[in-house]
Amino acid sequence: MQSYLELYQQGVPMQAFRYEDLEKNAQEMITAIFQYCNVPLSEVNRGLQALSEDSQPGSY
Repeated sequence: MQSYLELYQQGVPMQAFRYEDLEKNAQEMITAIFQYCNVPLSEVNRGLQALSEDSQPGSY
């Protein structure tokens, strides 16, 4: 969080979002993130699919 604040204060363009919001409303959040990053909205379903996969299976 500290790094984010420092970069934000330096004027680095970025958008923060809460993981809790991503969990509660994944489609809305992924859509907003893709819009911000200029990723085609046709890829939202692929983004949602990626969220459903464990990126670190077996880790805790």
